[in-house]
Amino acid sequence: MVNLRRFLACPVLISVFFCLVACGDSGPSGPDPNDSVASVTVTPPQVSVDVTSSTQLTATVRNGRGEVMTTQVGWSSSSAAVAGVDASGLVTGVTEGAVTITAAAGGHSGTSAVTVNDPFPPLEPSNVAASPVSNTEIRLTWTDNSNNEDDFRIDRELVGGGAEGPSGSPARSSAEVAIVGANTTSYSDTGLQAGTTYRYWVRACNENGCSDSAAGAEDVSTYLALAIETADLPQGTTGVAYSETLEASGGDGTYTWSLSQGVFPDGLVLAPASGLVSGTPFEGGAFPVTLEVQSGDGQSATKALSVEVVFVFSCSGQVEIPESECDALEAFYNTTNGPGWTDSTDWFATFWPCSWYGVTCLEGSVSGLILTENAVTGPIPPELAALTNLTRLFLRRNALSGEIPTELTSLSKLQRLDFHTNQLTGSIPPQLGNLTDLQSLTFYANDLSGTIPPEIGNLTNLLTLS
Repeated sequence: MVNLRRFLACPVLISVFFCLVACGDSGPSGPDPNDSVASVTVTPPQVSVDVTSSTQLTATVRNGRGEVMTTQVGWSSSSAAVAGVDASGLVTGVTEGAVTITAAAGGHSGTSAVTVNDPFPPLEPSNVAASPVSNTEIRLTWTDNSNNEDDFRIDRELVGGGAEGPSGSPARSSAEVAIVGANTTSYSDTGLQAGTTYRYWVRACNENGCSDSAAGAEDVSTYLALAIETADLPQGTTGVAYSETLEASGGDGTYTWSLSQGVFPDGLVLAPASGLVSGTPFEGGAFPVTLEVQSGDGQSATKALSVEVVFVFSCSGQVEIPESECDALEAFYNTTNGPGWTDSTDWFATFWPCSWYGVTCLEGSVSGLILTENAVTGPIPPELAALTNLTRLFLRRNALSGEIPTELTSLSKLQRLDFHTNQLTGSIPPQLGNLTDLQSLTFYANDLSGTIPPEIGNLTNLLTLS
């Protein structure tokens, strides 16, 4: 007998089985892309705000179905120095300019172009200072305390003389003399009067007006015109130390001196930095010069002067040969009637004995005295023995008289001694035999007496004896 109850239950179980199989094949479904952020819009898209003021921006976030979302956005400014924005989208102006404010969420963003306006005049400049540059120029400097100025206005007053130049706006006896651009912090005022005092003010201006005027810390004067004050140069004397400081006025007080024409006498020099003319002059006469001075501010001035030097010779004043040798030449000149010589060129007329007529030198010492046929008269002074480096003594054909000084026998470097045709008397000093460098010894045509000393035979280098 068929169990009807069991038979009826089978279709139900089969249905449940197929239902479970069908559900197992399909699995769970993923998120809908239309639920994600699709756009961010900022309103208003363009807006203006004043410095220190604020304006509210709003960001709207929508999904792919265009539905408004409550997703939080992040705000940012392209330049926080111009305008800042907080987490709510409140924009605050900082300084005049333009920025882009951005709201971002879910990889999308929107922007608003914000213009920041500054409705105020600029701040007053500070640290206004003026300093002279030359006798016609003053330079101004100041600190710019604003970033919204269009220009700076320079006002000037002639101290004690009222306003000068075009009329200006300040309610004082000053005048606007210049307008310079924004962000400028200096100005050179030119074409001024030398030695004149001025007072300055600086204002910062824009379309909203000007700041208060900032005054210079103190009045300032242009430099005086440069001039050489030295009226003349004092007289000098050869062989005597000379010192004179040149004087100038005007300019910035720093001077550099030079000679533009002429020369100072030998021994005098000009110090460029101090203007000191100093030294020991070695030549006499009048020396016209043109002095030039330059000041640190670029001015220059010249003046023609002359220095007179009286020539007075002294052996201590010359430096070309040892003083003892100079003294020996001086003694020879005085003893043998130097003023009456046929040629006494430069003797005691210059401080350079090696240039005197008949004098030759070697390495700073007298090496020769050659005064042949020169009207040299009188006795030979023993002081010639001080010419220790003498190699040649030529005094032939003169009028020398008296005996040959034995002191000459100490001239150990003597090579040639020529006294012929004079009026010498006495005997030939035997000590001449000690001058072993002698090559030529000439005495003839004199009034000498006695015989030739045998010591002359010691002169092994002697080539000529007469």
